[in-house]
Amino acid sequence: DTDVSRGGPRRVSGADIEMLRAARAHYEQLYRKAGGVVIRPRVVSFLNAEAAPLLRGSYGDDTGRALHRATG
Repeated sequence: DTDVSRGGPRRVSGADIEMLRAARAHYEQLYRKAGGVVIRPRVVSFLNAEAAPLLRGSYGDDTGRALHRATG
């Protein structure tokens, strides 16, 4: 497998990944209750504000893989 390590301006931590996992679970529940059209703007806003900066951050291979799984 290709190494997904990255050097960026912000160090990504395990707490960041847990926050993304919790948010993903929350948005999945909202999706089931309200539907995708209703929550789409919230999800897009969250991804732009929280996930994108982390993906541009600094992380080793293991953390990077966990980060990509959490955002995927």
